[in-house]
Amino acid sequence: MAEAVETPRKRVSKPRGERRQEFLDAALELFLEKGFDETTVQNIATRAGVAIGTMYLYFPSKNDVLLALHNDFHKGMEERFLAGAGDFLTALEQGEPVDYRDAVDEIIDSLFAYTLEHKRECEVITRHLWQSGISEDVMAAERHFIEFLTRAIEAGMQAGILDTSDPEMSAYLLNAAMGFNMGRAITFGDPPDLDRLAAGAKELFYKSLAPASALDLPTR
Repeated sequence: MAEAVETPRKRVSKPRGERRQEFLDAALELFLEKGFDETTVQNIATRAGVAIGTMYLYFPSKNDVLLALHNDFHKGMEERFLAGAGDFLTALEQGEPVDYRDAVDEIIDSLFAYTLEHKRECEVITRHLWQSGISEDVMAAERHFIEFLTRAIEAGMQAGILDTSDPEMSAYLLNAAMGFNMGRAITFGDPPDLDRLAAGAKELFYKSLAPASALDLPTR
């Protein structure tokens, strides 16, 4: 059966950022519909309604599109986390007591909420990213996110609400526990219960990031 040919949309001059997002939106739709391997740069350009040459001005290859989806996903997650962390910073500046478990909850809940709001991006990243031949670029982006998490944990330690002997390794483990398992849960339904996954992650990091002053606190 012959593949249906998409009719290009009418081309309109748009700001660069808006045009870039249209390419990403088109690629996301196609990666979900056809898969990464079966989608061509021409498919993406056609879906976005522009000539293929225009798309090459933004993304040299299909791999670069997938990497951009991954990087934008992490950038949005960082912004979501920082927005939630602002409440804790304000409370600390005002001398209000902060329970370290609330800080852990904020970290886990913000990562979960953002990922669930961007399930389509999460599914594409989980299914296709590591098979795309851009592993070095992906690792560089992952290290950037881990550095972000490390700084967040260190800030919590300086404020006296978190503690760990190795903030960087805690960040690596948090990224692996959340990124890998959330991706599997959303994409493949394994594990099937997201509420249990979130509760288990919180319990794990309550224990691993607890300050000495919290050791005698009652469990939640």
